[in-house]
Amino acid sequence: MLLEEIQEQNNWLFSLWRLTYRVGWERIRKAVHAAYAYFERPEILIDGETAEIGAEEEILRLDEAGSLTLRGVSTLLHAPIMITFWNQTDVVEVELPQDGASFDAADYRSVNLALCAFLDSMEIAMYC
Repeated sequence: MLLEEIQEQNNWLFSLWRLTYRVGWERIRKAVHAAYAYFERPEILIDGETAEIGAEEEILRLDEAGSLTLRGVSTLLHAPIMITFWNQTDVVEVELPQDGASFDAADYRSVNLALCAFLDSMEIAMYC
């Protein structure tokens, strides 16, 4: 994924990322499913509403909607994160708290280094 924009807002970092290609619901579900295991207390939101997930495999059967969000504490990044995919687009939004350590400011280089491999792995999972 390509980091296009990052900005600070109310102690949060909001970033906009671009996928290589526009993707549909099936690929988005695969990406979220692949990353789900790497979150503590993960939550899934569909169009901003919490979806009850009993088992990880249920993610692959979620009914199509406009957006799919995975949020929780990433065990890889050791930080809270919220990742939103928008159906039939190449747009991904990522939100992180400004915690004074890993994600202190809207610095392109540090945010890109911290998130790029993780988000690229999610994109690759779309095609597996």
